Amino acid sequence: MICIDGIKEERMIKMIELTNVGYILLIVLSIEFGYILHGVIDAIKDGTFFD
Repeated sequence: MICIDGIKEERMIKMIELTNVGYILLIVLSIEFGYILHGVIDAIKDGTFFD
């Protein structure tokens, strides 16, 4: 709560509301990022990433 000249101002962070499509998109993007990250880690372990 912030008081400026006797006026109370409340700062609230509004949560992002996700629809069902938003949740599905978030899950799909998370899975895709996981596959990409897994591929990069495997390439680094194999030594082929920096070729």
